[in-house]
Amino acid sequence: MGQSAETTDFIVDCLTDWWQNNQSDYTELEELVIDLDGGPANRSNRTQFIKRIIELSQRIGLRIRLIYYPPYHSKYNPIERCPSGT
Repeated sequence: MGQSAETTDFIVDCLTDWWQNNQSDYTELEELVIDLDGGPANRSNRTQFIKRIIELSQRIGLRIRLIYYPPYHSKYNPIERCPSGT
């Protein structure tokens, strides 16, 4: 999937790959809204992550809005409501 072991790069690599494979389905799209959990790899103060997101936004011509869940509020994160298989 991704080219890097660095989580921030992996996230952006996956988003880039997803967009390349699906952009024809979203021709009217003007903005991507991405929910983030504020983990250490994608916090807003992580300059590598923000730099890569900006580069992706410029490359694909879409605004990208990053939505952060408040710390310790996993109940708001939809992924936390998925069954875990354990």
